Amino acid sequence: MIQCSQCDKKLRTRCGWIMHCQAMKDHNFCAECTILFSNRASLHSHKSSRAHKKSDIPCSMCSKKFKAPSEIASHIESGGCNPNINRHHVSAAIHAMHISPPITITRRIEGPINPVVNFSATDRAFNGKAYEYYLCHAEFSTLQSPNLHLNSPVHDANEFKCPKRRCGRKFKVVSAHFEHIESESCSLARFTTVQMEAMLLTGQFAQLVVG
Repeated sequence: MIQCSQCDKKLRTRCGWIMHCQAMKDHNFCAECTILFSNRASLHSHKSSRAHKKSDIPCSMCSKKFKAPSEIASHIESGGCNPNINRHHVSAAIHAMHISPPITITRRIEGPINPVVNFSATDRAFNGKAYEYYLCHAEFSTLQSPNLHLNSPVHDANEFKCPKRRCGRKFKVVSAHFEHIESESCSLARFTTVQMEAMLLTGQFAQLVVG
């Protein structure tokens, strides 16, 4: 039996519960995602979120389309457009743009961006029971896992910050910074405004990265 959390009615099956929620106009139900929300505001927020947004924002460097600017930034950072471009190239390009209000934490010495360097763990990382990364002592069951860990931003320094002074959030990659702004948690701007500004920004840093 499934009990409806909004009216306490009991249904025999999940299918019956879905049909019930769809039929009850006063229920805050998203039929597409089959999620019942506790109030109208939560349902509205959900329907306005990325979950219901189409992938219609084009990447400035390729033909792929995404739901949000943060996804485009992550796509470029991970080498989705070009395997010779990674998050360090994107971060260096953002630093070179001198955005106002500033979103970068430190001033870099400008110059040519270094080529991509991929780190690889070897069998020597095995400590007798697992593959261990010596800097943080994280242990992994396979050799591939520490390689993914080594080449992830987990040990990178924070490069970006929220421009809202009272926030104080810091981020290692610009895609995480975009995602924070997109969430509207700081009330800096509505998602549509953030999307327009970030699209311009991604276009500019894409040009800088390509060089």
